[in-house]
Amino acid sequence: MRRPDGDVGAPITVLRAVELRQRGVTTLAQALTYVAANQSRVDVADSVGNLNGGKAEVDLRGLGVTLGSGSARTLVLLDGRRLVNHPYDGASVDVHAIPLAAVDRIEVLRDGASAVYGADAIGGVVNVVLRREVDANEIAAEAQGSTLGGGLVRRFSLVSGSSDDTGWRWMHALDLRDQQRLPAHRRAASRTGVLLGDTDRLTSYYGHPGSINGYDPAAPTCAQPNSVLGSQGLCRYDIAATVDAIPANQQRLALLRVERDLGTGWALSADHVWSRHQVVANSGAASVDLFMPAGTPFFPNVPPGVVQDVPDLYGPDPTLQVPGGLVSWRELAAGPRIRSATTLSGRTLLGLRGELSGGWSLETAVGRARSSSVERVRSGFVDDNLMQQGVWDGLINPFGPQTLAGQQAIEAAQVRAVVQSGRATQDVVDLKLRGDLMQTSLGPVPAAFGLEHRRERSAFQVADGVSSLSSLGLDAGADTEGGRRIDAFHTELLWPLAERMDLTTAFRVDRYDDIGTALSPKVALRWRPTPTWTLRGSYGTGFRPPTLYDLHRPSALGYTADVRDDPLLCPGGTAINGLSTADQALACGVQFRVRSSGPAANGQPLSSLAPERSRQFTLGSHWLPIPTLSVALDVWQIHVRQAIGALADGAVFDDPSRYGARIVRCSQLPIGPGEGLRRDDFPACLSGTADTIAYVDLPTQNLGALRTHGLDLGLQWLISRGPSGRWSVRLDGTRVLSHRYQRETGGAWREAVGVYGDDGPVLRWQHVATLSWQRGDWLVSGSQRYRSGYQDQLAMRRVVADITHDLGVQWRVSETWLTTFTVRNLFDRDPPLSLQTRSFQAGYDPRLADPTGRVFGLQVSASF
Repeated sequence: MRRPDGDVGAPITVLRAVELRQRGVTTLAQALTYVAANQSRVDVADSVGNLNGGKAEVDLRGLGVTLGSGSARTLVLLDGRRLVNHPYDGASVDVHAIPLAAVDRIEVLRDGASAVYGADAIGGVVNVVLRREVDANEIAAEAQGSTLGGGLVRRFSLVSGSSDDTGWRWMHALDLRDQQRLPAHRRAASRTGVLLGDTDRLTSYYGHPGSINGYDPAAPTCAQPNSVLGSQGLCRYDIAATVDAIPANQQRLALLRVERDLGTGWALSADHVWSRHQVVANSGAASVDLFMPAGTPFFPNVPPGVVQDVPDLYGPDPTLQVPGGLVSWRELAAGPRIRSATTLSGRTLLGLRGELSGGWSLETAVGRARSSSVERVRSGFVDDNLMQQGVWDGLINPFGPQTLAGQQAIEAAQVRAVVQSGRATQDVVDLKLRGDLMQTSLGPVPAAFGLEHRRERSAFQVADGVSSLSSLGLDAGADTEGGRRIDAFHTELLWPLAERMDLTTAFRVDRYDDIGTALSPKVALRWRPTPTWTLRGSYGTGFRPPTLYDLHRPSALGYTADVRDDPLLCPGGTAINGLSTADQALACGVQFRVRSSGPAANGQPLSSLAPERSRQFTLGSHWLPIPTLSVALDVWQIHVRQAIGALADGAVFDDPSRYGARIVRCSQLPIGPGEGLRRDDFPACLSGTADTIAYVDLPTQNLGALRTHGLDLGLQWLISRGPSGRWSVRLDGTRVLSHRYQRETGGAWREAVGVYGDDGPVLRWQHVATLSWQRGDWLVSGSQRYRSGYQDQLAMRRVVADITHDLGVQWRVSETWLTTFTVRNLFDRDPPLSLQTRSFQAGYDPRLADPTGRVFGLQVSASF
């Protein structure tokens, strides 16, 4: 609700399209890195090794860093209305689905807004506002590239619109963008996982050539260039050197808007937004565990005691065992794993707005939003069953070069198919009324009332054949589907209390047919002691219901983010007495399997997963000491209860006395055919003699609470305006004073500010500072982005601050032509060294830093 003298009643950051052009921004995800309140991002780099559909997200206040579920607590709107969330986890909008060429501005509300917008607006709201009036044709072509090569971006956009005397107005936009892959080995910051002399932490136990029962025949002479000798005398594989730092990606986005003036203040409109986003990612060669009987042609010469009994897989009695071993191997002969993720998104909306009697206005709309995503394996993924058969029969060699017959067998095992897909739809009908509710001695009481009805459906399917592709970590029986209906009513009133004081009250009631009803109230006070000084504050509550994916999440197997030690068999990294070499390889320094699932997959009622509840508080001021200087300072606080997420695997191994029940050992699983996870699903359970870990169970559940608070600083200063040109400065900064969370209800509080916690760090200070000069047809701007350092995931070291500078030069050649030259990362700084293990990329954290280096860009646009 706009106040009559300008809206300074809420903490809002605004990014305008002209500013984004000056910075060389080509995607909405990239634009949101210039918001200081945005703590972390998920973008295309996260799709390397992860089946996330190549989506991009925004996470205001970093609530997803410690609570999980990514950016689920930040609401993304398009022209004030919801979009459908990405179908894979249903937690957040894929911001790749919004065409940047048609954007007028991005409004970031840095305050909870569940009282107006409903669920998910705990950390804040990102509202992307599209252009309304376009009476010309605008064409732009752009290219961006680094002097170091790789990651080249090419972009073309078209925006066109017109109106006529009959009352018709229309606009359409097209935004096409391609980015080439950036291999990790092309950058010094990401070319290896051997960092600071450590050959173990960021390399893989699964090497090439392979090892058998913990014995490596190739050691100490390890195959080059990507095998290195580990501290335990075994060859390890430098997988980070073979993956993509940035995968190849492509966006195709389109918008069509038609509006008809019906006369007497009424207008009918129709909008359609469409997008196609594709990512093709290389995550290196697959790792696998395969049984090999002794006596086959490629069985290596091993010392006494290495050979152990293994199941007689293809004999007449599979319960019998024969001498052999468990081979751990990196399947280089099959080539790198190449996957593609293709996501189609769209929203169609039919709207009507007009003026009613008494100064009231009405706006209503009906529409559908949808999103579908498909993951395909293109190469490097081989059928485990066929590979096992080839190794067992002595056809495939895990310890050296392949024969022609062996290579042909590997090629015959290649799988090229769809492995998973998801779809989500959202049907909506809404109605909004705005007007003056009453007159008081101090003025009118503006009011807004709204009704909303939504129907959401989500479905997730996994291909039948994925059970033979263990490196994917998918369960062939993981198909799931769900739906819900939401009805909501909300109201917002602005009460004048004095000449320079007003109070805004708002509340919203949401009723979900599957989880119940939520009431979200909010109050906001604004007081202007002087014409140049405004004080503002707000208090409200919010909520986030479990998504359909949270409730119906299928069972899936992945791996721990870091190598871990079995707390029973290898406490503190030291194997217990009597543990064989083969068992040590299954217990010490291992990436154990992790099982994730929702309540439906575990046979629990959906009501067992309760909604999150939150409280938000802000207090701030906006000051104009001189007409050309604006200073804003806001203190904010957020408290979340019943957080929805999954316990981090690190928590289990850090405190096995508390979370030991999450560790499922081989002896706890049934053996032989049957439903559910069986001992036969884990090769480690069929090898060796010790009771090793089968998997760690980490279901989606209600965790503990989170409390975070900090302050935002905003400054805008018009330094001078005269013959020398227009000079201006802008600064937007956020400082997080505390960010404490619990792993479970009533558990110990853990501080995450400046510390890499369970899933990442919360940065203490971020800012974006811009100095601009404009004179005539020239505009020059320089920006600095600063992210403070933090304690690394390996606690003994610290990640330094990330500081990058951007330059933009814009020249209006004529009324028609505009040229923009940009340089991102002007001083070519490498991303700060981090030893994090969450991502496939090593050497830096791709959620917080860009490995591209200095990037030059040129855009030429014409308007006619």
